[in-house]
Amino acid sequence: MICSEFNEFKVYISINMSIISKFLVYIIFFSLFLASCGNPNFKRQEYTYEQERRIERYGEGVLESEARWKAAWAKLLGDETSLEIGTVDNILWNTALDKISFMPLNSVDKLSGTIITEWYNINPDQKIKINLFVNNAMIAEDSLAIKVFEEKLVDNIWVKSERNKDLELKIEKSILETATKLKIAAENL
Repeated sequence: MICSEFNEFKVYISINMSIISKFLVYIIFFSLFLASCGNPNFKRQEYTYEQERRIERYGEGVLESEARWKAAWAKLLGDETSLEIGTVDNILWNTALDKISFMPLNSVDKLSGTIITEWYNINPDQKIKINLFVNNAMIAEDSLAIKVFEEKLVDNIWVKSERNKDLELKIEKSILETATKLKIAAENL
């Protein structure tokens, strides 16, 4: 009696082992199949800390834009092989963004044409903040509105100073001159 139960148990185990081994073989083949479908040469692009920060804040397009402007500068200076540039209305916007992107950016909205920086220390006791508005796509003085706010450290307290009109005009002139050069370069492609 015990022998017959043992034999039945043995047959039951051997049938289940057969099913389990087939299942494992299928899993292994399926795993190999899925692994072969992937691209083994795929490698995530490496970014610098600054690029990672900009991507996190503004999205992947910010690096694309940077590459286009580097290519535009190369074209302008005669060092390039090909130039991919967007429409003229993007030239003023991208030039303005490029000119003040060395400062930490607080808000950037291309649809409304708004670029607002965070406070930036010029020196230990002086900092500025820039609000820049691109009003239209034309490269003209009335297309930009720039406000530069300045604070100075007095007795360990930041005190607002009058707006720096000279700096506002310098920034506006720099953006318009660069945008004009880039527009001319784009038209001569």
